[in-house]
Amino acid sequence: MKLPVYLDILWHINYWLELIVPVIFLLFYKQLPKTKFVKAFVIYLLFNGINRPIYEYVSSTYETVFPATHLIMPIEAFLVFYMLSTIWQELERFQVHAILLILAVFIGQELYMQNIFENNWIFSVFQYASFCLLFYAALIKEGARLSRVSFLFCSVFLIFSMVMLIFVVFEDEIRYTYFLAIVVFSILYVLFISMYLTFIYILYLSRKKEQTYE
Repeated sequence: MKLPVYLDILWHINYWLELIVPVIFLLFYKQLPKTKFVKAFVIYLLFNGINRPIYEYVSSTYETVFPATHLIMPIEAFLVFYMLSTIWQELERFQVHAILLILAVFIGQELYMQNIFENNWIFSVFQYASFCLLFYAALIKEGARLSRVSFLFCSVFLIFSMVMLIFVVFEDEIRYTYFLAIVVFSILYVLFISMYLTFIYILYLSRKKEQTYE
C-alpha cells in the first residue's frame, strides 16, 4: 500500500526529533534541577533515542519491527511507570509490583505466542491501557498540586496512550484499509511530533528556577 508523500515527510520529522531531543536535553542537563523526575525523564528520552535506530535496523533486516518491540516495550513500560512515580509519589511503593506484573504479562505473552516475529499486541494493549488508567488517575488525584511541567507530562502521555491503545486494538484494519491508514497515520505522526515539541517546551520550563518538579 503506497501512502501519500506527506506521510513520509512527517515520518522523517518524527524520526529526527526522536534522535535530536535527547541530545538537546543532554546539552542543557547541567542547567536542569537534579530531581528524580528530571533524571528519569532524561533516561527515558535517551532510551527512546537509542531505540529508534534499533527499530530501523531490525525493520530493514527482518522487514518487521516486532522482534525489537518484544524486548524493548517491557523496559519502556517500567521507565514510564517510574517517571510517573516521581510525580505521583504514592506509586513509589509499587515499583517492585510493577516490575513483576510487567514481567508476568511479557513472559505470558511470549509463552502464548512463541514467535517474536508476530505482533506483540497482548503486551501493547496491557501497556497502553495501564498508562491510560495511571495517567488519568494521576491527573484526577493530584489535580491542582501538579506543576506545569508535571501537568504537561501527564497530559501528553495520557493522550498518547489513548491514541496508541485505539491503534493497537484496530491495527490490522488500519494497516490494510487505505483511507483509515492515511487518517490514522497522519494523526499518529502529528501526535508524535507534537509530543516531542512539548518535551522541548518542558525543557524550557525545567530551566526556570521557580518551577516545582516533585
